[in-house]
Amino acid sequence: MKVTKEKLENSQVLLKIEAEPQETESYLDRAYRKVVNKVVVPGFRKGKAPRFVLERHIGKEALLQEALEIEVPELYKKALDAEHVEAIDEPEVKVTTTEPVSFEAHVPVKPTVELGDYKSIRIPREPVEAKDTDVDDYIQSLREKNAVWEPVEHPAQMGNRVSVDVTGVIEGKKVIDEKGLHLTMAEGATIIVSGFAEQLGGMSAGEEKEFDLTFPEGSQGKGLPGKTCRFKVKVLDVKEKKLAELNDEFAISLNWSVETLEALKAKVREDLTRARENMARRKHEGQVLEAVVAASKVEYPTVLVDREIDRQAADRVRYSGAGSLENYLANVRKTQEELKEELREDAQKRVVNTLVLSEITEREKLEVTGEEIDKEVENIVKVSGGRPELVESLKSAVARESMRNNLRQRKTLELLSGMAVLPDGGGEPEKSPEH
Repeated sequence: MKVTKEKLENSQVLLKIEAEPQETESYLDRAYRKVVNKVVVPGFRKGKAPRFVLERHIGKEALLQEALEIEVPELYKKALDAEHVEAIDEPEVKVTTTEPVSFEAHVPVKPTVELGDYKSIRIPREPVEAKDTDVDDYIQSLREKNAVWEPVEHPAQMGNRVSVDVTGVIEGKKVIDEKGLHLTMAEGATIIVSGFAEQLGGMSAGEEKEFDLTFPEGSQGKGLPGKTCRFKVKVLDVKEKKLAELNDEFAISLNWSVETLEALKAKVREDLTRARENMARRKHEGQVLEAVVAASKVEYPTVLVDREIDRQAADRVRYSGAGSLENYLANVRKTQEELKEELREDAQKRVVNTLVLSEITEREKLEVTGEEIDKEVENIVKVSGGRPELVESLKSAVARESMRNNLRQRKTLELLSGMAVLPDGGGEPEKSPEH
């Protein structure tokens, strides 16, 4: 066997392999022994026909094709060992000649990553602060969320919630018939049709009213766009939002394990600060990673992107509940190729980011212990509510290895982010003035 090796771009190697005549003869012999036991040759018992007779019966080309199915994979594996090539996926193989047997194999190999000076990168981290106004706004949102609607005696006005019976007739045909419909009146809101809420303004409980409104072009509903509808409404009740008093009693009612309004404010400030710190941390890690990748040179085979595209497509199918890729594609009205192209850019970015992070992880010798994985499992189970099927799936070696990789990546991002800022959170240190 003769082998030549050529390094190609995008982490690929081209192997040109030519078999010696005696090697091909040996494989033809093996192919004969395999085929002769399957083919009935007139005048011979199965398995007893000589090779030259079998060749005449099925054709020499057919026997050669059987031999190539054995010869090409075996010679390819021998060539990998001889040339010390570490393939990471199946090759693209093309037989170039059959006399002598020779073929080419495009082999995807391990990516190469040349890191830049990632330790010198400096990116300031945004300061995080929860102001008094932020705390007040959040507590106000809690009051809105926990407000109650109480009946009032005055006529309906913007901001009120009304219950109505409503019918709508277009060209003699009833198209709307709702009983006890609850509507919150708000300026500019489209309730059933633009202008409906304004017609309810000034109406009291028990009052009835008829009015005409036209559905604009583009309205939802068959036969509605551009048609004038005769509405008849009866107001059943009018309610007004009542916010709780801002006091210790309100704080206790939230079940946040606080006893006073001041303690509630402190808890809100702490939660807002923590949430903003997490957001700032993730943003900073992303900025640093982007800078590290920009300073690096990465070569990788396209098969890695194809794998990532397949993974993301599978995630979309799973999260959508479609059950299969075919169903998902039908739901989103896309072809498989259109979906792949939609995912390709993000897949390429993820592949490069992962390769760069993995290289830094190895260089920095970052490891994850079994105890850290166990803790991660506990956190996932706690957040998910301890679903039995999830708990069982997390016990598998595959799941634990996936968590190990995620934790190592997290550690690497935290390391890079920490390197990129000074103790005070800034970027480059200030230069001393020249004298």
